[in-house]
Parts: sequence; structure tokens; C-alpha cells
Amino acid sequence: TSPPRLVNQVNDDQRLKRNYSHQPPVIPHRIDGYQVDKNFNKCLDCHAREKSAFSQAIPVSQTHYIDRSGKVLDHISTRRYFCKQCHVAQEPVAPLVGNGFRGDPADAASAPKK
Repeated sequence: TSPPRLVNQVNDDQRLKRNYSHQPPVIPHRIDGYQVDKNFNKCLDCHAREKSAFSQAIPVSQTHYIDRSGKVLDHISTRRYFCKQCHVAQEPVAPLVGNGFRGDPADAASAPKK
């Protein structure tokens, strides 16, 4: 049997503040059913630089266009292609365990405001 589907996923398209430098932003919308594999990446339908003006989505960071040797590419680097390796959908649920992490106030000051 398959596990039950999570149904409370945030779907408000609001950017959340980050807790530390270089923290990958969370995904503020539903992504269930998105195809992200070696043949296709649904995220790029909106977040590719050439499509973000039309979609009004945040474009993929320029760091995603650099390969491991530092060469700037005209396409997303294969090491950054699978978005869900770093970016996760936000769930409005209570933590399962306690967490005392507070982040660096200097990092929080430069984060996007909620």
C-alpha cells in the first residue's frame, strides 16, 4: 500500500524568510504530480529564466548555470537540475520533535520578508 497523501501543503505563493545564508528557498506551492526526471523538469516551465517574466515566478538562480569546474553554461547545470534535492514544499504542521535552531541574525536580516 502507499502512504496517505499529505493534504495541508502550503499553496499561497508567498516567499518565506530563510534562516541562514545559502538556505535553498522552500517551495510555496503544490508540486505533487510534477515530473522532474532526466527527460523533463516541470519546475522549469515557470522558473526558467526565459519563462519567468511571463509566469511571474522567481527565476532559477544564476548559480544553477555554473558547472562544477566553474564554467558558466547557457543551460541549467546537471548538478542543479533535480530541484527537489534541495528545495522542499512547505507544510503547515507542528514539528514532530523539538528544535532549538535559531539561525544567524545577520543572515535573517538579509532574508526576504514574509
